[in-house]
Amino acid sequence: MLPGAANGAAYLFVVIGAALFFFGHFLPVPHVRELGAVDLRLKGLGFPDGLTWRDYWASADPFPDGPILEPAWDRIPSTEVHNRHSIVSDHTLYWQNTEEFVSEVAYQLVELSGVGFDVTGGDQMILRVAKSRRMARVDALRWSGWLAIGAVVTTWVALWEDGLARLAGWVGEVVSAVLALLPGVGTDDPGEWFSYLTQFARGFGMVAVAAIMFGLFQTVLLPLWRRWDRRQSDELFARAFTGLRQSRALPFLCLSTMPPLVAFALLVWLRPGGGGIVVAVAGIVLSVWLIWRRAGLLS
Repeated sequence: MLPGAANGAAYLFVVIGAALFFFGHFLPVPHVRELGAVDLRLKGLGFPDGLTWRDYWASADPFPDGPILEPAWDRIPSTEVHNRHSIVSDHTLYWQNTEEFVSEVAYQLVELSGVGFDVTGGDQMILRVAKSRRMARVDALRWSGWLAIGAVVTTWVALWEDGLARLAGWVGEVVSAVLALLPGVGTDDPGEWFSYLTQFARGFGMVAVAAIMFGLFQTVLLPLWRRWDRRQSDELFARAFTGLRQSRALPFLCLSTMPPLVAFALLVWLRPGGGGIVVAVAGIVLSVWLIWRRAGLLS
């Protein structure tokens, strides 16, 4: 088992490393500048007559990291789209963004083909509403993720003294019981891994809390959001909009409170009467108000 000072130093290094990782994105890089319009006017990089270039970039796509040119150049119109506001997946989700990307690309291609294609005023209104709804849905998903992270941090802080170790012990007992059911694995002795669990109980407890919240988000909230998003796209094709407000949103919006609810349950179980319970309840109320407002259901 690590001595107390060494254990504290390990946590400190983790925090410092996370801070460097986060803030390093904003540090300037010497001798590097953004691509400018003057670069595209160089010999060999110019635009032949008739060539059209449209720049679409997702709000959290780390590869373009914003518009291709800053300031913008009239030869390259730049448009921000909202895929899922995820650093991990935004780069691969453009073709799932029917409202802001697919419809725009389709319209541009038809226009360039010379085929007669008239967009009526009603269609333009429907598309504007669809884009607004898409932004609201992505905003609701983004804030549900931040609230899940807030639930993790709140639980860590509230259970830091002894609750995390108790949670790790309970998880260890469950895992040992499951292993005991497997042929050739279960023994009377939980094994060496359980001794490590005892030595680093607080760290294992932190991992358990994060795994619970992340699992809820990935297995419940994200699939519900995808279903909601797909149904809204179907409404776009069917021109079945019923107004400016979102529809078919209740399953996701109601269950978006799950992370703070789980945090509340853990605090009641492992540290009844603690101040963290008040924070968890406030998180539940904040989840309902903030995510519903971001989704456009509260004015």
